[in-house]
Amino acid sequence: MHWERLNRVLLYAGFLYFAGVAVCHFAGWKIAGFFIYFDVPSNMYQDRIISVLAMGWSLFFLQAAGYPRGNRAIIKILIISGFVAIAGLLVNSSLLHLDILKLTIDMKLIYIQLAILFLYELALTIVFIKSRIY
Repeated sequence: MHWERLNRVLLYAGFLYFAGVAVCHFAGWKIAGFFIYFDVPSNMYQDRIISVLAMGWSLFFLQAAGYPRGNRAIIKILIISGFVAIAGLLVNSSLLHLDILKLTIDMKLIYIQLAILFLYELALTIVFIKSRIY
């Protein structure tokens, strides 16, 4: 039974994280962790688009956390889309042309954030499997 409880905790954590991402992007608060590319200049309209998408994603986490057994398909999609998003961010980060953009960004900080997100996704996957609600 504790695996199911841990699954819910991780899903609620996902909700809180993406709600935080949404608020930070909407307000323009470039806080590391909530802004993967917090050192890269951006336009408010871009940040607000990300904000709306992040809020939508957070609501899927909230829905799944409320009743994981009834939302197995949503949880599976959250896990798959999370890994796809991390892969996309890794590709994007490796293709950033900092010299052309004339930016001095410590890429280690970006990769650390992505590693933390990867560990979260991995934990969510393992706990989902262990909870046997799939």
